[in-house]
Amino acid sequence: MADNYILEMENVDKIYGSGDSEVKALNHVSFSVHKGEFIAIIGESGSGKSTLLNIVGMLDRPTNGKIVIDGIEQREMTLDQQAVFRREKHRFYFSIL
Repeated sequence: MADNYILEMENVDKIYGSGDSEVKALNHVSFSVHKGEFIAIIGESGSGKSTLLNIVGMLDRPTNGKIVIDGIEQREMTLDQQAVFRREKHRFYFSIL
């Protein structure tokens, strides 16, 4: 993963439920965001926007995949470290269009 990215996601899945009630909220999502770049997440209701934000915000964990935020892999952080990271590093701005 490159050093000039603030966020990198590789093949991230989020699956809720199992068997007949399984729902794939995210299916092999991969993208990266450069430092200083602004992005917008848009899509239809039920397309996985909130799930994606919850995972990037470390409020939820992906079923599969790799997430690196500011050079730190999410899976390597304890829940306490994630709480500190959210408090000190994360900034989300919401806009309703």
